[in-house]
Amino acid sequence: MLSISLTAQCRIVNELIKGPNPSINDYSIIDTFNGKLFLTVEHGTTGFEPSLYDPLLDTFILLKDLNFGNQGSNIIGSIGNANKFYFKSYNGIGTDLYVVYKNFNIAYKVTSLSNKNYYYLGNTDWTISPNYLYFSGFSAPYGNELYKTEGSSLTTQLILDIYPGTTSSEPNSFYYNSKQNAIYFQALNSRGKYVPMISKGTLSSTKELIKNSILQKNPGIIFSSFYNQMIFSLRSGQSLHQDTTYYKLYRSDGTEKGTIEIDNFNLAYNSGGLRDFVQVDSLIYFWADNKIYFSNGKLFGTKLLYENSDIYKIITLRKVQNKLVFIAEFHNTKVYLGASDLATGGTEVLTSLEYSFLGFEKSDLVEFNNKLYFVASIHGSNDEIWESDGTQAGTKKFFDIDPDINFYSGLTVLNSKLYFIANDRQHGTELWVYEPIITGTSEEKNAEATFNVYYSNLDKSAVIQSASEIHHVEMYDLNGQKFYSQRILPSNHFTIALESIVSGIYIIQITSTNGTMQTKKFIVPD
Repeated sequence: MLSISLTAQCRIVNELIKGPNPSINDYSIIDTFNGKLFLTVEHGTTGFEPSLYDPLLDTFILLKDLNFGNQGSNIIGSIGNANKFYFKSYNGIGTDLYVVYKNFNIAYKVTSLSNKNYYYLGNTDWTISPNYLYFSGFSAPYGNELYKTEGSSLTTQLILDIYPGTTSSEPNSFYYNSKQNAIYFQALNSRGKYVPMISKGTLSSTKELIKNSILQKNPGIIFSSFYNQMIFSLRSGQSLHQDTTYYKLYRSDGTEKGTIEIDNFNLAYNSGGLRDFVQVDSLIYFWADNKIYFSNGKLFGTKLLYENSDIYKIITLRKVQNKLVFIAEFHNTKVYLGASDLATGGTEVLTSLEYSFLGFEKSDLVEFNNKLYFVASIHGSNDEIWESDGTQAGTKKFFDIDPDINFYSGLTVLNSKLYFIANDRQHGTELWVYEPIITGTSEEKNAEATFNVYYSNLDKSAVIQSASEIHHVEMYDLNGQKFYSQRILPSNHFTIALESIVSGIYIIQITSTNGTMQTKKFIVPD
């Protein structure tokens, strides 16, 4: 029995604009919807406009030319579920909301979110459930208040004018709890105080979780689910000399009575608070300043996992296999990648990152094939894509197009492939894909495979029979080099002519119409 391994296959998926001019906006949002990628693409004369990339057809689809001509549009946020995909576009005056329906490759305007420049709100001022998009919307009589929509102007409605009149309650920090089918958010109440709130989409269900709030400054509430309940933190004040900031940690069942303060923290004056809640079994992990904590959700049940006085602040925290991997900025301005073992509690620094823009966008750190992928500059190099399994030996450079290139962004996983945006100077900024290719000659059958392949002596061909309809067939040698690729009309049966193929062991990879990719070993006899 021989071994099986993975070989990296990175390539440009489809170069719309040939040559050094870009097809993709350098800082395009990249998201997934209905088996496709959402991003902003230049189609020749449109400028960068909202588009979908269909990996089965290997083509880009223009959703809407929002800004006619070659100026392009400014997409500033996206969110979706299985049936609808929403995005925000800044029009130079305010922000408009658009929707794309499943199986319809066109964008429709839903409503105007604001007549002000809320360019930097990103994705904190909305959330999505299976049926509704909840968001902070604007209208002249009410200001910015709590709205919901099913994806059309007719279904867009005000849930509650939380701060009555034209003064805005500015709902923000949205979080959808699927088990409760409720949204959590912070807002200014009618007394002008910040409060955590809950809503199930109706006026009567929209309530404050903490009565008699005295919070006059934005408390920066961060919500996270924890079993059937919620965990959230908020900034409760500062010391007299403003050298310490006070934070509180709450557990909530969605009622005022069931919202309980379980711990409090004295943090740095410029602290970002308790961040990146990660649930592992019966515990929830998070960081604040230069420390990593864990809590069982009970009163004073918070314990310290890791602290390092050389660290200025931790930037982000992710779980990879049985480790918590974190990015930390040290006092010497160096940035390091570290990991804490959840079984032993031991923590080690994996490598130094001399420059990185990690920790602020969902595409900065991506989990794929039980590893963490990220963009960083390490040991004096330009930007490269790195991977880590949470160990020093497993933290290494994954991909570098060109030693002189300093641009990668938008790491996103779709259909067992890793996509990213990069510029290799020869082709401009384009969409790239990493395709893990299984190579080797294991005598064991692929237990998950739902297709068979056999050699036909009659016409010297490989005959493929599949339980699901096939859309794309590829062949690789054992070095991972692809030498055959064919897109076909959906079918359960396909034949590959092998007259020019020398005898040996090869890998056949099929892609079904549902996006599933499967691989099997195939032997071409003498």
